[in-house]
Amino acid sequence: MGSSSPSSNGKGQGACGVEQKVLESNPLLEAFGNAKTLRNDNSSRFGKYVEISFTGGGVMKGAGIRTYLLERSRVVHVAQGERNFHAFYQMCAGASSEERARWQLGPAACYSYLQQSDCMELPHVDDAAEYQHTRQSMDAVGVPRSQQDGVFAVLAAVLHLGNVCFREADHDYSQGPVPSNPDAEQALKSAASLLGVPADQLLLVLTTRTRQTPDGTITSPLSPAGAEESRNALAKVLYARTFDWLRAASDGVKHKAEQLSLNTPTRRANGDPATPNRDVSMPLAVGQRCMQATTIGLLDIYGFESFENNDLEQLCINFANEKLQQHFNQHIFKWEQSEYVAEGIDWRWIEFVDNQEVVDLIEGRLGLLDLLDEQCRFPTSTADDLVHKYSSTPTVTSNKRFERLKRPPTAFAVDHYAGPVRYLTDNFMAKNKDFVVAEHAALLAGSQASTIAGLFAPAGHTAAGNISAHHTPGAQAMHRSSSAAVVEALTHTPSHLHPAHRYGSAATLPAGGQNGAGGSAVKSSFKFDSVGSQFKRQLADLMAALNAMQPHYVRCIKPNPSSRPGMFDANYVLQQLKCGGVMEAVRISCAGFAYRRPYATFLNYFWPLCPSAMHAALRQSTSQPAASSQTTKLSAPPRNLEGALERCPVETLRHATERILTAAGVTDYQLGHTKVGVVS
Repeated sequence: MGSSSPSSNGKGQGACGVEQKVLESNPLLEAFGNAKTLRNDNSSRFGKYVEISFTGGGVMKGAGIRTYLLERSRVVHVAQGERNFHAFYQMCAGASSEERARWQLGPAACYSYLQQSDCMELPHVDDAAEYQHTRQSMDAVGVPRSQQDGVFAVLAAVLHLGNVCFREADHDYSQGPVPSNPDAEQALKSAASLLGVPADQLLLVLTTRTRQTPDGTITSPLSPAGAEESRNALAKVLYARTFDWLRAASDGVKHKAEQLSLNTPTRRANGDPATPNRDVSMPLAVGQRCMQATTIGLLDIYGFESFENNDLEQLCINFANEKLQQHFNQHIFKWEQSEYVAEGIDWRWIEFVDNQEVVDLIEGRLGLLDLLDEQCRFPTSTADDLVHKYSSTPTVTSNKRFERLKRPPTAFAVDHYAGPVRYLTDNFMAKNKDFVVAEHAALLAGSQASTIAGLFAPAGHTAAGNISAHHTPGAQAMHRSSSAAVVEALTHTPSHLHPAHRYGSAATLPAGGQNGAGGSAVKSSFKFDSVGSQFKRQLADLMAALNAMQPHYVRCIKPNPSSRPGMFDANYVLQQLKCGGVMEAVRISCAGFAYRRPYATFLNYFWPLCPSAMHAALRQSTSQPAASSQTTKLSAPPRNLEGALERCPVETLRHATERILTAAGVTDYQLGHTKVGVVS
């Protein structure tokens, strides 16, 4: 980044600030979006797309950041040997004594959401020092210290929420579950204090559910398991909205004189995702707003994952990689090979693995994600029911990439481009249910803590003194759904969400409201919007942005599975090369033509190798008589030589190209209908 702009040499002091903010936004997003997995101590659990805009002179003008597919389920579910998001451990290790007292904070091992795994520390990583680094990054992107404290208070509240476990009330079963022990009761009080709401009100919204019927409001108690699910839903949305707000704060990395316009998908009034306006998609909008700018887009997203036990997160991650691999296939294989066929060039067709069948299996109509959403709508549906649904649906069973496994009974396998992966459906439905409970949102919108009130303020409103009121970049983006694929911070566009969707995927339902059928149906307190459906929408937006770009690929190869320096595991590296399609890319490059250009372009560059060939072609196009001076020495060509050559007949250009190649001693080439291909 430092060498990408002339501003690094002192030209454009303002641009230097932009570069610094872009650089500092990376460790900030990593702290809140990265975690240790079984294969990577610093694995990105979200996708990041950074678009950097330069002037014609190469000076950075601004940058926009999109994030995709945050693995929010990690907040409440951590596999053995892995860790939750880094920020939790940094805060527990690095907070000052005064901060610990204010947030009622203990060691990381004290919290249920963190102690699901016995991995609390990383080798060669000082979480306390990283906490200070994260604070410095927040300073660099312009987040005031008071708002930083608010962000970490939210994280502490999430940890306290995780320690609230429930049991049935001893006598009055109509009131709903109660904290199971004194520690859980204290955790509830701590969470309520940090969230700025009364503890009894927080307990009420966690343990009951309210529905609106034509006859009035009905409040029903939840079971202890239902209360824990409600608690987890609140923890996930708190963390996800905080992450979105930090992302919006990071989007302050723009030049004050110029703002980039990003394509911001909204929702229609009926709640359906609106089709993105392709006329103002991100690449085009940058060109319209900044006509002299050059844009570079950088996509950093998690790679293919296959563990002993794979869950919904791995299915979504591998689905994203299937789409990216398809994009890679289309660009490297399909387009290049089809160009040879169109040019009539004689070459050997290279077979490659087309993964369209896997894509259809996962995202197609009545595919794996569709059927998962369908099963999630049945409260009593189990993991066995989901696998049975998969194995009895023709669109799934007829796909040769799907396999129903006998053991365990909740397992199935998908033959991905990188190899078969076994998935267990035990947690699929719990992790796929993503909703903001209306009671949660209503309670927290009235919080006495300005940070919380800002995160849950209805669209178009801000709580006095809260984050959104003070922080300009991303002030409106904070009110959008935590799964929103595009940040609104750069354009400061107000949210266009329908009032029924002001709390993300929840439906805020007024008492006595009417539905489309005249109000006879029961109103639910939340609107189901699954992780899978959000994932598909975000991925579609990402692929639309990538398809509008000229792609270049960087394959990150890990030399050994143990992350040790100076160790090279050849088999491990080879497997990664095969999974990434690199071996096929090398094969097609070796079998193809490294240089492929239209005849006019070729002659424009290489005519000095045989000037007489070029002049002969020009004479034929202009019917000029031969001139010995033009054929015996290198004379000046027309100012727009390529334009002049393009007016020549193709056969004339082909003949001139062949003469130049012969004069240069090149033998390994082929002449197509409109282009020349040279092997080396």
